[in-house]
Amino acid sequence: MQNKAANSLTLLGIGLHIMYWFGILYVFLRVKSRWFDSYTVWNPDVVSGSTQSDTFVDMLRAMIYSGTLFNWFCFFLLIMLIVILVQSLVFIALEITAYIKIRKNPFSAWGSFILAMGIKNIFTNTSGIPFLIAGFLLHKQQKEPQEPETKAVRRKNRRRASAFSKRKAAAVKKRRNLGIKS
Repeated sequence: MQNKAANSLTLLGIGLHIMYWFGILYVFLRVKSRWFDSYTVWNPDVVSGSTQSDTFVDMLRAMIYSGTLFNWFCFFLLIMLIVILVQSLVFIALEITAYIKIRKNPFSAWGSFILAMGIKNIFTNTSGIPFLIAGFLLHKQQKEPQEPETKAVRRKNRRRASAFSKRKAAAVKKRRNLGIKS
């Protein structure tokens, strides 16, 4: 990246997003171990008041079949945490990919992805703030005009190309006039 501020802000955003992911993982493991120790589900339909399952999936199934509002709430809470964990993990991988791609080519379209991640994350966690600022910096950098010497080189190349095509067109016209097909 040519823009050092965008570079450091993108790394800060990735770091914050990874910390957010570990925070959600901690909450998930805490909820799972505190409320459902050894996959035990509260069930008023049995004598002991709880049902013990062998696996995590069986525990989720027991939550649905118990029919209590508390278990359904816990089921949806666990499913929501799993979805957030998977989605955040995918986005972290994409953010790291975008960072690497932008390091190779600062005018890459991946800068727009960083901006989009900033807009998305601003509503869900604090990692959106550095991504949003870095995205705006990269977007501004992409829109900046090119250096004057680069424009001159492009103009020169266009002139050469047009002169070459004029010569080629003249040679084709000359051959046609002589009766030679090209």
